Amino acid sequence: MSAVSLMFTPNPEINYSVISSMYGVCAVLCLFFYTLEFHLVPKDNENFEAIKGIYIIFVPFFPAIIWSLFMWRASRIGVGEGVEDKEKRE
Repeated sequence: MSAVSLMFTPNPEINYSVISSMYGVCAVLCLFFYTLEFHLVPKDNENFEAIKGIYIIFVPFFPAIIWSLFMWRASRIGVGEGVEDKEKRE
């Protein structure tokens, strides 16, 4: 198996809905800090330097949530299961 196929084959022991939820929370935090920095806190505020650029920490969660939602969907429709696994489930 190639590395790409391993990366997109869901593991039946992992609950991808929990992972997607956590990535979603972090993506919302990214949007919150971005909004806080560029729209809510004035640049002359003394606390501006404390939050400046903090949203960049959470930016990698956007591709991660796309991957986890793909894995969640693939695990729900049974991608990556063998014939024996499908028979056991039925």
